[in-house]
Amino acid sequence: MKDYQDLTRKGRLQRLHKLASAALSAFGMEDAAIEFVRDAGNTTYRVHAKSLSNSGKRVDDDRYSTNQYVLRMHEPGYQSDAAILSELEWLEALGRDTDLAVPCPMRAPDGRLLVEVSIPDVPKPRRVSLLHWVKGSLLKKGIRPAHFKSAGRLMAGLHTHSSQWTLPPGFTRPRYDWNGLYGDNRPLAKVFFATESAEKMSLRALSQRSLCALWLY
Repeated sequence: MKDYQDLTRKGRLQRLHKLASAALSAFGMEDAAIEFVRDAGNTTYRVHAKSLSNSGKRVDDDRYSTNQYVLRMHEPGYQSDAAILSELEWLEALGRDTDLAVPCPMRAPDGRLLVEVSIPDVPKPRRVSLLHWVKGSLLKKGIRPAHFKSAGRLMAGLHTHSSQWTLPPGFTRPRYDWNGLYGDNRPLAKVFFATESAEKMSLRALSQRSLCALWLY
């Protein structure tokens, strides 16, 4: 059997598909079907559960598709466990405290939001989370002012909740201020800047206070 690092992208995804199936067992959904969505940092799958055995209290919530979930296989080394857990805890609180259409996470039968899964065919253990699938469709055209109003209401709801919510112990998330975006330890460097020249162009655009130029890059 080939080493994982020697596989093609297709070969790696086939191995990760096996890992995703093992992860569903940790959430009590052994009989669920999984559908690949994307591999970009995190590897994500759409989950179609066949039973309500571990679907939680959110199954009847109109925001979510019944018995459908998104399985996120977190990229090793990209975020700390504490940062991922903090994200999941806030999403859980948003799902509980508000009517915002956010992907509320599922807990494993033992209460964990984040589980570690490994199989012999994949070299490193992966952290995996499971979230409810939010109803809706991706708009690629026909975007109207009403859609921007909806996005504004969502952002306002997030700000309102964050200003009133008591952070749980150990809560940590990246700060996307100047240092977070452009400092030495910026968390999104490998997402925003594929090349050094792209970074230089972005910094030049900021120095000229031209947001339009920034986002064109």
